Amino acid sequence: MTDTVKLIAKRLRPKKHNIGLAAALGMPATTARSYTNGYRRMPEYRLRQLGAYLLQEAAAFTELARQCDFHARQEARRIKPRTGFWLQRDWYGTGVISDKRWHWPPRPQRVADQSTR
Repeated sequence: MTDTVKLIAKRLRPKKHNIGLAAALGMPATTARSYTNGYRRMPEYRLRQLGAYLLQEAAAFTELARQCDFHARQEARRIKPRTGFWLQRDWYGTGVISDKRWHWPPRPQRVADQSTR
C-alpha cells in the first residue's frame, strides 16, 4: 500500500510529492511524508478521499483531452489561408499584381570573372 501511495504522490507533483499529496488531501506535509515513507498507514477515509480526488482529476483531464482532440480536428478541417507564391498582390508598390517570386526590379546580371589565373 505504501508503494501505491508513494507512486500516486509522485504522479501528482513529481518534484515535491509530499506537498502534492498534502495539498490534494488537505493535510500537513509531514503527515503525507509519513504516509509515503511507510512510517504510518493511511487510514481508510484518507484512501477513499484520495480515490475520489483521483477520479475527479481524471475526469478533468479526460475532458481536457477531449477538448484538445476536438480543436485538433477543427484545425485539420480549417481552410488554411494561402501564402507565399499563391498570394497575389502589389508587393513593391508599383501597381503590378504578382506573386512573391522575383519579378521587379529585374535581378542584376552576374558578370563572369574574366581574369585569368
